[in-house]
Amino acid sequence: MRVLVIAPHPDDEAIGCGGALCLHAGRRDKISAVFITSGEMGLKHLTSEKARQVREAEARKSAKILGIQTVEFLRLPDWTSGEHIRKGVRLLQPILDREAPELIYLPHPQEWHPDHRAAVRLVRATSAARRHSQTRPARLRNLDTAHFVRPRRKHLGNDLPQTASR
Repeated sequence: MRVLVIAPHPDDEAIGCGGALCLHAGRRDKISAVFITSGEMGLKHLTSEKARQVREAEARKSAKILGIQTVEFLRLPDWTSGEHIRKGVRLLQPILDREAPELIYLPHPQEWHPDHRAAVRLVRATSAARRHSQTRPARLRNLDTAHFVRPRRKHLGNDLPQTASR
């Protein structure tokens, strides 16, 4: 199976579906991750460029642990990625065409964080732009990053005991 994680920031892939990704890796599924922003606002004591370098390096290390084979950074601005949906579509569309995911993990549409909500809008806009594509639409699953405004019905936490050693 081809799996794609749409993560608003580095760490959302690990927090949101790390256990599930380890299970996918154990089944030898092809896992890719796209980071909408580089999370540079999370390290306010550093310049934006230095923070971006640190957060992207952390994401690459996390990817190795989780079994993610391909990592891409769209580098939309942290906290304001929603103001750049058109640019995001231009950047994400060729990745979706190349990876042809069967399953996409992405944030819940009702999360409070603006970049998490923007990630959902970006996937929807890119999907609309790809409607002419011959590829079958991917199944969508929500990340579990505890930013929800209401509880989820299905929780990925059940996968964690099997993968906690990572």
